[in-house]
Amino acid sequence: MGRVEGGRRFVVVDRNVARYHAEEIYAYFEEHGITAKIITFPGGEENKRTENYLEILRQLDAFPIHRRDEPIIAIGGGVLTDVVGFVASTYRRGVPHIRVPTTLMGYVDASVGIKTGINFNGHKNRLGSFEPPLRVFLDKELLKTLPHRHILNGVCEIIKLAI
Repeated sequence: MGRVEGGRRFVVVDRNVARYHAEEIYAYFEEHGITAKIITFPGGEENKRTENYLEILRQLDAFPIHRRDEPIIAIGGGVLTDVVGFVASTYRRGVPHIRVPTTLMGYVDASVGIKTGINFNGHKNRLGSFEPPLRVFLDKELLKTLPHRHILNGVCEIIKLAI
């Protein structure tokens, strides 16, 4: 994203993140002359479903991006980055994507993980792929609005990886 001027971006933002940061997200793209289609996604494991995956694909297909030069951007927690990563790995045989994790758990997953996926037929992560992001942007300001429980989850994940 950085210094790129112009172009198009398909951006998926967690609804809770949009509630606090929508203005800044829109302003960023406008300031850089980037045409952005920004959609929101409900967080939570229960939304890691085929129906939501297909809805994102439909909206992406209605806002075609250049396959190699216009990455999909995911701004949210681990569920959102999993789903958007899977969308990126399957749309047009793969398009680049950028992760902007907004939870401590998302920081951990984004820094070491390349797994993407959705739940299917009652099974967690039944459909998935290995798709590394083009870039990961970490902004600690996004962690300031997290409930204490989410911080603890991330700390536990860090400890688990350290062991």
